[in-house]
Amino acid sequence: MSRMFWFAALVALSACDDDKKSMHDSGEQGERCVPGQAVACPCTDGRMGAQTCEDDGTFAACVCAPTTGGDDADADTSSPAVDQGTPPVEADAAEALTPDAAVSTPDAALPEPDAALPEPDAAPVVPDLITGASAPVTSDWAGLPGSQGMIGLEAGNMFCAFSGGDHVCDYTELRAAEARGEFASVPVGTTAWVQRTTTELVNGVESPPGPGGNCNDWTFTGNHLADGEYVAFGAEGAEFFLDNDTLYDPANPNGPSVATGLLECGGMSRSIFCCRAP
Repeated sequence: MSRMFWFAALVALSACDDDKKSMHDSGEQGERCVPGQAVACPCTDGRMGAQTCEDDGTFAACVCAPTTGGDDADADTSSPAVDQGTPPVEADAAEALTPDAAVSTPDAALPEPDAALPEPDAAPVVPDLITGASAPVTSDWAGLPGSQGMIGLEAGNMFCAFSGGDHVCDYTELRAAEARGEFASVPVGTTAWVQRTTTELVNGVESPPGPGGNCNDWTFTGNHLADGEYVAFGAEGAEFFLDNDTLYDPANPNGPSVATGLLECGGMSRSIFCCRAP
């Protein structure tokens, strides 16, 4: 019995040694695993691959994804990917990519110009205004204050400019001033010389303006060659005295053109009305 026990023990030990040897031999080829099992394995470039357990209980070689240089192989996995949005486009490229419709507005889209508005009614012409009657002066206007050496009508215009007006009032301006009631403050008994430049109906005769009616352009102080037209202010208002014959004829003194005792130039002093433009 003793011999048989030790024989059995030796057989058992021998079998155990064979199993260990078999396991050791298998370990040289890889650890024992469950067939079909897949686990991660390190690759030579530091990345992770995968290996599968084969039918014999050993792992196949580690399978690593090939390095292609693409984004999948070389992408930096140290931080999550960030959406960078649409990459910027260079200015020249953006201009080239802009469709014509975006850089030019068709005519139909342009705002219509404002419709032409009707012209407003012309502003009413305001007649020249009377600045007032001057102190009485003779029919020779040279030497008036501010005349600056001028004579005749030019001297009168300079005097009016000096007095705050523009010019000696014309007959038509005096008529307009009368219609506007601008003579209301003129004292009764005032007379003023009349400078006429229009043809007027006098005693039924058309009388054009002339030196025979304005004391030879306001340089004559006698009563035998020319007459002097004027306006007188009475209780009823203004009354104009015009010459029906304004001819000036130095060769025919006291001729029919002179209204002796009626429209005298010499010996008379009358005011001057000055006007200023509106």
